[in-house]
Amino acid sequence: MIPDALKDIEQPIKQPAKTLVGHKKAVREIAYSAEYKTLISCGFDFEIFVWNPYLEEPTISLKGHENPLVGVNCIS
Repeated sequence: MIPDALKDIEQPIKQPAKTLVGHKKAVREIAYSAEYKTLISCGFDFEIFVWNPYLEEPTISLKGHENPLVGVNCIS
């Protein structure tokens, strides 16, 4: 018998529904605004991207940071 904690391993691996193209290095964090229906991502390429989840490219990019970004939040 397989323990409950391992049952998910048997499930087929799901492929991403969409790939968002923008960051050149690793993404550190993603936040979602339910109010504006947007994603915000930040990472090690010193940029923040604002995404419409229905498009594959960012709608806004915030450049000019001098260090990698480690967090992002949406405030309503």
